[in-house]
Amino acid sequence: MGSKTFQIIHTPGHSPGSISIYWPEKKALFTGDVVFPMGVGRTDFPGGDGMLLRESIERLAKLDAEWLLAGHGEVIKGKKNIQRNFAYIRANYYDYL
Repeated sequence: MGSKTFQIIHTPGHSPGSISIYWPEKKALFTGDVVFPMGVGRTDFPGGDGMLLRESIERLAKLDAEWLLAGHGEVIKGKKNIQRNFAYIRANYYDYL
């Protein structure tokens, strides 16, 4: 059936072992519980760390993604919409992380 290449990105913050998966061929980013539509994963559980979550979010924001598929919520389609989501997160969550 062929092979597919995915990038596994360590994205701690919500939990120490969190990962996100990027599929460059499809420009699809699977963020699990790190980033949601208009939100982020909680950091008040054991092992959560707001500063690490911010660093993880910034790494993800640099990817060339056309699809953002989070652990919760709707799929975000389109690079502009994804970048708008990251901007919303910076403006509304970073002061609390």
